[in-house]
Amino acid sequence: MSDPVRAPRLIVIPLICVIGCSSVAPLADGPVTDFALFDVNPGSPSFEQEVSPRDVEGQVSLWFFGHATCAYCGAQFELLDQLREEAAAAQPPLDVAFFGVNEAGHEAGNDTITEGLATPWLQDTEETNAWAAWGVEFRDVVILDDGNVPIAVINLTYNDLNDPQNYDELWRTLEDAVAYSATQP
Repeated sequence: MSDPVRAPRLIVIPLICVIGCSSVAPLADGPVTDFALFDVNPGSPSFEQEVSPRDVEGQVSLWFFGHATCAYCGAQFELLDQLREEAAAAQPPLDVAFFGVNEAGHEAGNDTITEGLATPWLQDTEETNAWAAWGVEFRDVVILDDGNVPIAVINLTYNDLNDPQNYDELWRTLEDAVAYSATQP
């Protein structure tokens, strides 16, 4: 026999989500600290150019903080590149800019992690230290709204994108981020 107290909750939760459930909300009072780092991915359209969060202001963006020397990070970055391609091919396209940021000291793997991929891979420096400026942890994915305010953080150490459920959840989060940004003044 079903528990009469729980039955209404099962009905209410889906109704709330249909009406306006979102996985994103501002995580800070303002935009992230700006920086400018060089894109070291030869397959990227911004190769050898400085890239900054302000370059994509007005667009939702995804920033992956990993190590070029980490095989797991390489696999995750490849899946993020695949997600970027899917977002661009979606109808209508999911307007999200994708970036990877390699922590200073892990430059040795830049050629390996970017091989065959088109997502910009930015090389952090001790002087700029974007990692510290944003307070990120190893393997964080930070999603910014169109005003460069962080609205979601997902750590790929615990949310492996090889798991289809995690991949799909990230896709839904990006959809929510684009929808959220469209409603903001």
